[in-house]
Amino acid sequence: MAKQSGLLFFEGNMGGINYYKTAKGYYARKKGGVSKARIMKDPNYENTRRNMEEFKLAAGEGKRIRNLFLPLIQRSADSTFSSRFFTLMLKITKTDPMHPPGSRKPGYGDWNLLEGLELNKERKFRKLWTPEIRVAETGSELRFSWSQTDFEKFEFPANATHLSLFLNVVTVDVEGRGNDSHLELSRQFEMGAILQGGELVVDKQGIPGTRRLFIFSIEYYQWMAGTYYPYCSTMYKGAKVVRVE
Repeated sequence: MAKQSGLLFFEGNMGGINYYKTAKGYYARKKGGVSKARIMKDPNYENTRRNMEEFKLAAGEGKRIRNLFLPLIQRSADSTFSSRFFTLMLKITKTDPMHPPGSRKPGYGDWNLLEGLELNKERKFRKLWTPEIRVAETGSELRFSWSQTDFEKFEFPANATHLSLFLNVVTVDVEGRGNDSHLELSRQFEMGAILQGGELVVDKQGIPGTRRLFIFSIEYYQWMAGTYYPYCSTMYKGAKVVRVE
């Protein structure tokens, strides 16, 4: 791998050389490697073909799940979230105990690997929302509650007047029968000395699907001239997967 230098930089292929751009600059390398036709037919590359198939399954399932809560991702996630999420989906795929290598599916793997996932790794949710979120299950209901807390323990914009706490419930039908869904609940608070305790309740009976992600997120607003204006910077936005089923 050689780094390009000079006044002009190239991208593409020319004379058996691949010219490309990375975050660190422009580089060039000689084209080579094993041909696709050989990889797809040679018995020596059977493991490679299995890995390729699982890679494809993880990528497809990951995209389908991300699309279910895309608005939240667009509001709160950092630029690395998609790649971090895919890495976890690939790990989950490899934990599938029901299918042989090459046919393992993410829907049958260990989804607990997603618990604790931060959408914005540079601004962790616990820095923006300090009260512990407790979970209690009563029959078909899940109750997510928090205690009264001083606002001075929060990290928030100086001119913020309100904050909203969101609970996104993402349900995935691993059998692909079209029962995927997304539900968003929220509570708004006026900024002051004390944040009052409260809860958000989810009735799982009304939620289809076989896998569920419960994602909490927080956003700050400024009330001005009769309108709530959100703070667009991800510095004051965080989201985290707090429970997986």
